[in-house]
Amino acid sequence: MTLQEMLLHLDLRVAQEANTPLEKLVDELLRWNSRRNLTAINERPAALEKHLVDSLTLLPYARQAKRLLDIGSGAGFPALPLKIVCPDLAVVSVDSVGKKIDFQRHVARILGLDQFTAIHERIETLQEHPDLRYGFDLVTARALCSLTELVVLAEPFLAEVGPMGLPHVVVEGEWPEL
Repeated sequence: MTLQEMLLHLDLRVAQEANTPLEKLVDELLRWNSRRNLTAINERPAALEKHLVDSLTLLPYARQAKRLLDIGSGAGFPALPLKIVCPDLAVVSVDSVGKKIDFQRHVARILGLDQFTAIHERIETLQEHPDLRYGFDLVTARALCSLTELVVLAEPFLAEVGPMGLPHVVVEGEWPEL
């Protein structure tokens, strides 16, 4: 199944011009992964589904946001796909593993992604950073920690009100209708 077919199956629509950079992201991931072990997923169909499509399920929220923080982003998921599809979205991606941040910076450079910052740091050390504190409409994380721990980690970075004027903390099972 192609990326577009997978997205349409979930009723997710992306601009035609985003297809090439999304495919390039997967190509680069698989190329780097063979040398640097960025992710356990090393087959193209699985990378499309488990990295790109999973990341893009957040599109309804990302399209409403101005600034996104991705905590523990690994090789840049969901940060990179969301930035590709939402070019006006300012994205800050944080991960404690240097080779994963190097990959993100490489992809941002080759795809010409403006307003994409990849930070090699633990999120706990950035909580008092004045440019980051309370500056994000949307905070994402995948398989980082428990939901309770994630809320504690994310709270110092979230704006008082999130996208669409909703409260900034959304607990699993309580997602607002879009």
